[in-house]
Amino acid sequence: MKATLWITCLVAVCVLALPPAAQAADITFTEAWRLLLRDNDGLAAERAAVERAGHLVQANKGRRLPTLDLSGSYTRLDKPVTLSPSQLLASMPAGGNLDQVFTDIGNLFGIPA
Repeated sequence: MKATLWITCLVAVCVLALPPAAQAADITFTEAWRLLLRDNDGLAAERAAVERAGHLVQANKGRRLPTLDLSGSYTRLDKPVTLSPSQLLASMPAGGNLDQVFTDIGNLFGIPA
């Protein structure tokens, strides 16, 4: 009993010796909530994660759009290119067979080969 009284007195002296700023002050729920939102590192980390996710969504929106690549070239020759139908048919693998077909069609319409 004597030890309990001694501890109680010691605690009371310590509490009374504290400066007024160290003692708990009455605050409203709104003030407590504001302090919690401002000072809680876990909430700040979650806010940063949500913000990061939003930025990633915005960055990936451009990847959903189609892309178009375009290239071109131009060749200028000194002389015009001339090519007769017989030269064209001779350059094809089945050109010999087609040459006879075109000759027959030309003869039907009265066009000499």
